[in-house]
Amino acid sequence: MKNVHKVIAGTLLASSVLAPALVQAASTTVSSSQSSYNDIGDAGQWAVSFITKAKELGIMVGDNHNKFHPTQAITRQETAVVLSNLLKLNVQDVAKSSFSDVNAKWGIKYVEAAKNAGLMLGDGNGKFRPDAPITRQELAVILVKAATGTAQTGTYTLSIPDAGSVSKYAKNYVAKVMELKLMVGDTNKHFNPLNTASRQEIATVVVNLHDYLENNAKAGGTTTGDSVNVTTGDSLNVTSGDSVNVTSGDSLNVTTGDTMNLTTGDSTQITTGDTTKVSTHS
Repeated sequence: MKNVHKVIAGTLLASSVLAPALVQAASTTVSSSQSSYNDIGDAGQWAVSFITKAKELGIMVGDNHNKFHPTQAITRQETAVVLSNLLKLNVQDVAKSSFSDVNAKWGIKYVEAAKNAGLMLGDGNGKFRPDAPITRQELAVILVKAATGTAQTGTYTLSIPDAGSVSKYAKNYVAKVMELKLMVGDTNKHFNPLNTASRQEIATVVVNLHDYLENNAKAGGTTTGDSVNVTTGDSLNVTSGDSVNVTSGDSLNVTTGDTMNLTTGDSTQITTGDTTKVSTHS
């Protein structure tokens, strides 16, 4: 999962299928006059702002008739495209998928990018099920992996009325995704883990994830197992009132000729098992 966070750190700070035409590059820009879809009235009121922002960010777009189809289910292959756009994954043209059931030429490279990032790994039997609608519990697993960069192996308390409907492999992820407020339950506090996610739901959660990652990057946070490396001649500057947090098992390395400047009110927190290395003349 380290590669996911390296990509995020470098892009967020510096800055499915209805038809293959919906597969757009993450660099898509949208003017304010184009930010509304012809069928935006079909979306839930709660989703309108998220759908608009997803389009403005180039994460999700509509079809050639300027329709978003907000209530339509989204497939696993389409979800891989959205993730690639959001996280700016390393998408490379490949002749053949590593999954036996991924054959659509437009989708292969996105599926492989999601797999290589450790976000979508298939069913364990060499199949990806590209055309299957993604379920809410599957989505929870993906979002937590993208947000934290690690598998959820601890024991979490899942306090929702339909906790018994959540598959065992997904329980920790559902608990974590709700803790992070990336996904929420319905008005009755049910998570509905086996329900398929609609396009308007995907727009909502990917915008939530975008904002979470951007805020985390600005705060200088790193997640378990990741590292912050400052190379020769570079500097890491933390401004007044900010903090650099390095959690268990992570490292912050500043090499020869580099500097790390912490100004008034700043802090560096290094917890158990972590290291801070500052070498000669740094």
